[in-house]
Amino acid sequence: MTIDNVNSPENTVGNQEENTAINNIRSNVSGHIENTVYKNLSNSSILIKQMGEPYFFDYTDPIFSELPIRDIAFMQNWNEKTLRENNKQWGIAWYLEDRSLRLRWTHLLEEWRVYHLGIDIIAPTWTNIFSPLAWEVIESAVELWSAGYGGYVIIRYALEDSMFYVLYGHLNPDSLHNIWSINPGEVVWEIGSPDVNGWWTTHLHMQAFTWVDFEEWKMKGYCSLKDMKKIRTICLDPSFLLRY
Repeated sequence: MTIDNVNSPENTVGNQEENTAINNIRSNVSGHIENTVYKNLSNSSILIKQMGEPYFFDYTDPIFSELPIRDIAFMQNWNEKTLRENNKQWGIAWYLEDRSLRLRWTHLLEEWRVYHLGIDIIAPTWTNIFSPLAWEVIESAVELWSAGYGGYVIIRYALEDSMFYVLYGHLNPDSLHNIWSINPGEVVWEIGSPDVNGWWTTHLHMQAFTWVDFEEWKMKGYCSLKDMKKIRTICLDPSFLLRY
């Protein structure tokens, strides 16, 4: 997924510097962590089970400048209609995607923090989420305010000599049971409805981190262009956790 040029105060540097920064981040995903994860993933280690291939949403599409983004019911129906028309049950929206059109109503656009630091899994309310690996919960909480995470958990994965963290957000708070460790392939949470997930259309936000500046960035789902050189050592592309 490429990131289109946008007219912001930070973008005067032009496309070449922007693309270089973004490509550096993408190429910096730790090969060591990736390889370790792949060795430990089994066929049962998948987040979404028995739902087929995903539809790939593109939130840089100019159509989002015309849609009533703040009307959650409309946008929920639009997502569901898009999936039906493409004969898909679920979808993915990508890491480092420019979400400026999708974030028109939030403070993030005012700050020009529009580059998405995770992957979104778009699926129906109450869809079960399965654990891709054995893990330890280090934080579990609820943000019910608008543009919050709703129910969320932060997981620490330790595999061989690799350690990394993943935030799973926009969950059903009722599914956040008092569980602090679990085995691969087990059901752990459910995707929450808009009234409990921070007033977003139904989806799972999945964001992976190294240990570098983790405490500073663990609750920031977006960055600006000026953050790119710093972010490249902090946030990983979490697609290495996907199996479908």
